[in-house]
Amino acid sequence: MSPDEDILFLTDNDDYPVTGSSSNWRILVVDDDAEVHQVTRLVLGNTLILGCGLDIVDTYSMAETKQVLQKDKDFAVVLLDVVMETPSAGLDLIIFIRKELGMDNVRIILRTGQPGYAPELEVFSRYDINDYHAKTELTHARLMTAMTSALRAYQQIQANIESRDLMTRIVMASATLSEHHTPSSLAIQTLVALVDIFQCPVSGLFATQNQFQIKEIESGPFDLSGEITEPEPMDSTREVNELRPFNSTSELSESRPQDSASDLSNLELYVTAGTGRFRHLAGLKLSDLNPDDTELVKSCLELAQDVFLQKRTALYLYGNFIVAVVIIDFDDDIKPLQRQALQLFSANLASAYASANLFQKLSDNADLDLLTRLSNRQCFIRDLDDLSMGDTTDMTLAVLDIDHFADLNDGLGQEVGDSLLRAVAERLTEALPNCSTARLGGDVFAMVGANTLINDQSLLRLFDSPCKVDDNQIPVNVTLGLYRLPYTKSNGQHSYTKSNGQDMLKSANIALNRAKKSKISHFEYFLPEMEKDTRKRLNIVRELRVAFDDHKLDVWYQPQVCLATGRVSGMEALIRWPDGRGGFVYPPVEFIELAEHSGLIVDIGLRVLEKSAETWMELRSKGLSPERIAVNVSMPQFRTTSFVKDVAEVIECTGLPASCLELEITESIAMDEPKVVQQSFHDLKEIGVRLAIDDFGTGYSSMGHLRLLPINTIKIDQMFVREIANGQSIFAESIITLSKRLGVETIAEGVETQEQADFLLQQGCRDAQGWLYAKAMPKDELEIWLKDNLRHH
Repeated sequence: MSPDEDILFLTDNDDYPVTGSSSNWRILVVDDDAEVHQVTRLVLGNTLILGCGLDIVDTYSMAETKQVLQKDKDFAVVLLDVVMETPSAGLDLIIFIRKELGMDNVRIILRTGQPGYAPELEVFSRYDINDYHAKTELTHARLMTAMTSALRAYQQIQANIESRDLMTRIVMASATLSEHHTPSSLAIQTLVALVDIFQCPVSGLFATQNQFQIKEIESGPFDLSGEITEPEPMDSTREVNELRPFNSTSELSESRPQDSASDLSNLELYVTAGTGRFRHLAGLKLSDLNPDDTELVKSCLELAQDVFLQKRTALYLYGNFIVAVVIIDFDDDIKPLQRQALQLFSANLASAYASANLFQKLSDNADLDLLTRLSNRQCFIRDLDDLSMGDTTDMTLAVLDIDHFADLNDGLGQEVGDSLLRAVAERLTEALPNCSTARLGGDVFAMVGANTLINDQSLLRLFDSPCKVDDNQIPVNVTLGLYRLPYTKSNGQHSYTKSNGQDMLKSANIALNRAKKSKISHFEYFLPEMEKDTRKRLNIVRELRVAFDDHKLDVWYQPQVCLATGRVSGMEALIRWPDGRGGFVYPPVEFIELAEHSGLIVDIGLRVLEKSAETWMELRSKGLSPERIAVNVSMPQFRTTSFVKDVAEVIECTGLPASCLELEITESIAMDEPKVVQQSFHDLKEIGVRLAIDDFGTGYSSMGHLRLLPINTIKIDQMFVREIANGQSIFAESIITLSKRLGVETIAEGVETQEQADFLLQQGCRDAQGWLYAKAMPKDELEIWLKDNLRHH
C-alpha cells in the first residue's frame, strides 16, 4: 500500500457503536490489495449502521468476484476497486453485476488509489454507479458517511420493494377472498391468505357469531397444506342472530358503536377456522379459550376496531349485522409496514365478509319460506333428490292441504291466516322429528320421513285439537296426498329407485287432488293408475287446445218447451267436440272440467256466447227464434274482470236483445264464491240479461243466498226429475214451491217420460227440456226441428 493511501484509515471520529444485532448488512469488498481488506475489516467490522452490524465478504479479483456473486447475490453494498487485473476491471464488473446478474438494488461505491482512473460523469449514469471516492480522501468518518448513505438508500429501496410486493399480495388475496361467498369458506381462505401475504409462519383464528363444523387446517412453516373443504353448518335450522346496525352510514366503520359496547363484549363467538396453535380449536366457543385470547377478543369487541399488540393483533369485522374477529399471532414483533398491511387487509376482508354474509343470507332465504321458516319448494325438492340417491327404506312423502283456508283468510283476515300457517308449521315440526318439512306455497305443506311418522292416521290426528292463534282456538281440517317412496331389493339390500324429487312430489300431488275430490276420505295414497289418468287428462287438454284453435269445437242446441203448450220457449247452447264421423272425440263430461282447470274455458265460453247470439239472430231472421237462448257460464269466466264487458260487447255486436239472453251458473259455483257471483249478477242485470241457477238441489245454497241473487230462473236437476214415479217427487215438488215463493220461473232438465212432464206441469213448473222433446243438435238440425214444432204448435 502506498503512503498516499494511509489517510484512508485516519480516524477523525471514533464515536461509533459496537454491533450487537443478529440481523446484519452484508457488504462485499472487492480489491486486489490484501492490506485494504484487512484495514477495511478493522474499521467496519464492529460498527453499527442504521441499527445493524456489517457482515463483510472479501474478493480480490474480477474473476473471483464473479464466482462469488453467481452463487450468492444477497449483498447490500459493494465496495469496488476500479483498477485490478485490468484498468477497467471494476467497470466491467459493474456491467456484470447490473446486466447479467440483474442486481439493480445493490449500492455500488467505487473507490481507487489511482486518481487518474477516476470515471467521468457520463460513466456514473451509464454504469449505474451510486458513489465514488478516491482512497486518498476517504477518512474513517467519510467512509462511514458513504456507507450509511448507501445502506439508507438500499434500505429504502428494499422497503419500497417489500411494500410493493406486500401490496400486490394483498390485492391478489383480496381478489381471491371476494370469490368466496360463504362466511365459512371465507374464514378458511382468510388464514390461507395471511400466510401468503406475510410470507412467514402465523397462528390464525377466525371466530364468528355462527357455529360451523370445521375441519382443522394443516399448517406448514410458511403455507397451509392438506385438504381444505368448505365447512357445513352444524345445525341447518339454527337462526342467525342479527344485531342492529352500528352505524347507518357504513357497516365497515372502525369507530366505536354507541350504546353497543356492552352488548358486543358479551357476544358468544365460535372458532370457525384455525391454524398454527389454534388449529385444534375449531368449533369451540371463544370463551373456552385461554384468558389472553379471550381478553384480546373482548377488547376488540368493546372498541369495535382492530387491536394491535407487540406480536399479535385482533381484526374486527362487521358485515350485514354479523360480527367476526380474526386473531393473528406472529413469531416476531409486528413491524410498522406489517401493521399498515394488516389494516389494509382488514378493510378488504371486512368488505368481503359483508358480501359473504349477504350472499349467505340471500342463499338461505332462497331456500326458506320466510313466513314459516320452513324449507321452501325448491329446497324440499333438492332434499327429495338427495333422498332418492340413498338406500333408506320404509319412508313416505306427504302433501298436506288446509281445508277451506281461503274462507278463513277472507273471514278473519290475512294476519290471522298467516298466524295459522305459522302455527301449523310449528305443530308439524314438533311432531315430526328427523323429518324434512316444507311449505310448498299457500296453505300446502309437505313432509317426508319414516312411515311410522308420515302416515294418514298420524298426520290427521295431529289436528284433532285446534291450533292456538293469538287468543283464538281455530279448528283445522286437512287433506293429504301420500306417496310411498319406491325401492328395489337386490342381494338382501333395499335401495330407492332413481326417481327424482320433482316426480315424487308430482305423485303426491296427484294423490292430494284425488283426495280433495273425494266426498268420503281426507287422504289418498298414490297408485300408478292415478298417474296414467293424469297423463290422459293432460293429453286431452293438449288436444282440446288444438281443436279450439282449429275451430273443431261446435255449438249444439237443445230446445226448451212450454209444458202447457208444447211450443218451444227457449234453447240451451251446449259445447260439443264432434269427430266428423257421427260421434264425438270426447264427451263434454270429460273435457269441460279440464277446460276449466286449464283456463281454456274462458276462451271457449266467449266463443260459445258469440256463436249462440249469432245463431239466435239468424233464427229470428227466419222467424224461428224462441223467447230466449241459455248459455252456461263457468266460474273462471266470472273471475275475469272483463266478463260483463265481454257480454255487453257480444250483445251490441250481434244485435241480440239482452232480455233474450239467459246466462246459467251451477248452484255449487254460485255458493262457493258468492261475492264474485253477486257482483257479476247485479252488473249483468243492469244491462238486461236474464240469469238462471243450473243443477239446483245438488249444492248447499240457502234461502238467504238465493234472495241476494237477482235470478230469473231455477233449473231442476235431472237427478230429481228421474225420481218422479207414481205421480210424486218430494224434491222436485219442493224446488218448484221454493221457486214460486222466490218469484222465479222453473225449468226441469232431463225430462224423458210423459209421466214426468205431467207431474211437473201439475206442480206448476213452466218449462222443460229433455229427450222427451229433443236431444241436443247442431244448428242445421235445430232449424228443421223448430219448423216442425211451429207446424204442430
